[in-house]
Amino acid sequence: MKWPNAEVPYVISRSFSPEDRRVIGSAMATYHQRTCIRFVPRRTQSDYIKIIKSQESINGWANNPGCWAQKGRVGGAQELSLDDGCVHVATIVHELMHAVGFDHEQERPDQENYITVNFDNIEPRNHQWFTPKPADEVNSLGRYDLNSVMHYSAYAFAVDSSRPTIEAKDGRSTLGNSRGLTSTDVRKLKALYCGY
Repeated sequence: MKWPNAEVPYVISRSFSPEDRRVIGSAMATYHQRTCIRFVPRRTQSDYIKIIKSQESINGWANNPGCWAQKGRVGGAQELSLDDGCVHVATIVHELMHAVGFDHEQERPDQENYITVNFDNIEPRNHQWFTPKPADEVNSLGRYDLNSVMHYSAYAFAVDSSRPTIEAKDGRSTLGNSRGLTSTDVRKLKALYCGY
């Protein structure tokens, strides 16, 4: 599921404004500055990321609005959705990290050592994003990172917004971040793609 030579071809839908494209470019530049991964405009490559708005999906995801991406290189044109409200650098960095092969941090098999998930405050259809996956189904390189761009925030998907859905077991750590890649995220990306 890795992209060969750490090179990820992409196309961007015409539905994005010039400003949207600038923000998407800034998110990609984060990877270029801190890792060996390169996002390159698609030429003739058969495998590539197609950045769209969800209603443009032809892969059966059109009724799944919001921000989402397929995990790793899946073959052919794989969609990455950035609907209204998703075009922010950290959100795009998060979705691009899915596209290069990473799951949500809270889906790691060792999550119970670091967080408590309040499933009673999450709609059952969203439990999948908080449930630990078996070790052979999730990319959990390196240590658990409570601040990872791939970690949900404390109130993500809350039914009752006055109560958290995730709590750090240490009682004080912030969960996730809205800035982008942490140093641990970078180490994981480098370990998977850059050989260091």
